[in-house]
Amino acid sequence: MFGYLPYWELSDDSTVIDFRTYSTIAYFSVGAKATGALDRTNNSWNGWRSSRLDRIIAEAHRKGAKVVLTVTAMAWGSGNVQQNLLGDPAARQRLIEETIAEVQLNDADGISLDFEPITDDANFVELLRGFRAQMPAEWSLTYATMGSVSSSPVINATAEGAADAVIIMAYDYRDGGSSRAGSVDPLMGPAYDLANTVAAYKNKIPASKIILALPWYGGAWSTKSDGYHARTQTDTATYGSFAQSYYATAAGLIAENGSRVDTDEVGIWVSYETGKCKVANGCYRHLYIDGPTGFAARLALVNSAGLRGVGIWAIGYDDAYSD
Repeated sequence: MFGYLPYWELSDDSTVIDFRTYSTIAYFSVGAKATGALDRTNNSWNGWRSSRLDRIIAEAHRKGAKVVLTVTAMAWGSGNVQQNLLGDPAARQRLIEETIAEVQLNDADGISLDFEPITDDANFVELLRGFRAQMPAEWSLTYATMGSVSSSPVINATAEGAADAVIIMAYDYRDGGSSRAGSVDPLMGPAYDLANTVAAYKNKIPASKIILALPWYGGAWSTKSDGYHARTQTDTATYGSFAQSYYATAAGLIAENGSRVDTDEVGIWVSYETGKCKVANGCYRHLYIDGPTGFAARLALVNSAGLRGVGIWAIGYDDAYSD
């Protein structure tokens, strides 16, 4: 299992890491600048260089797990950073050299890139090939992409001499803009779902190169009725907006209100009230989450499809719930 450890969860004293669960822990993340330099000016960098992460790396190695560094250059909200970085051979080389040096310094075990969405397919593949050619052969090299198979050059990016595997970020299939409440990672359903995603990627590359990353959270919407997959309220100022919901919140709501089974998309859901969203004013708050049975069904998909493994976004979002 490949688990992302975000810097904000690293700094949270309540975060518990069950080292029996993970074969790889991916620290998330250190950002890349347009020049190829690593961004050393923020909390995510401080987390990478922290004594707490040093202890986690040492403990992971004692338990037989690996730790890798995730390097990010997101295309949204960052101007032309990713585009300029990928388009400049000198910048790509600088990123390769600085990243390898950091992984060696921290005694880590590999590199994972998260460039979403990828703006320059050809040069992204060149970046992967540069990493693979210059990093130790025993290190792992992966990259993250979105659910649509067209969102990255998956064939060339996982060819010999490039990445070992692609990590599909298989969540947020629904979000705050969705017209109906439901699973953020539907296993099945009337629209594009996890089964469709796996089939699409397997049509392009071997299953052994695919990691399916699942969310350890659900989604909550204010809806117009108490029905199954109800239509969402559009007046979020009045009724409340969409929110991600972690397991501690879900468990508390389920204990108080009970849960219902989502047979179409495979999971559970709960109906409840909030300060803004009350039945008396025609509003119903609905939370959908995988739950233990739904998560097990998704693991069964990974196994039946023969995928390389499963990923988790993110360590700490489980709120230490063992089920």
